[in-house]
Amino acid sequence: MLQRASAEACWFGGDVTGSRRSRPLNPAMMNTPAHSSEAAMIEPNQTAFILKVTRPDEAELSGQLVMFYVAITTSENEALSIVRRAVKEDATVEPTGVRLSQQTASALDLEAGLARAL
Repeated sequence: MLQRASAEACWFGGDVTGSRRSRPLNPAMMNTPAHSSEAAMIEPNQTAFILKVTRPDEAELSGQLVMFYVAITTSENEALSIVRRAVKEDATVEPTGVRLSQQTASALDLEAGLARAL
């Protein structure tokens, strides 16, 4: 079983040695079990925004690695900010205009205020 910090490191693309990317953005969420019904609860004013993250990667034929992240927030600008803090500094983060339904966000056990790679 993964420890919570290790699971968050996977979500953030960081490590568990204390880098800023491996820490949760909302410390209050540390008290919420990852698979509880509270963890995936989306408040009425929140939306699960999908964002496109592109970063240089020589191993890719195109020279770019493209990933998609999701963040539950009250605005797309807030989602952009959360994902930018979660990924490496050389990554480009841009909105896609796509949102997840509450049912899908709940099925993925998403947590408000945290970025998660899809």
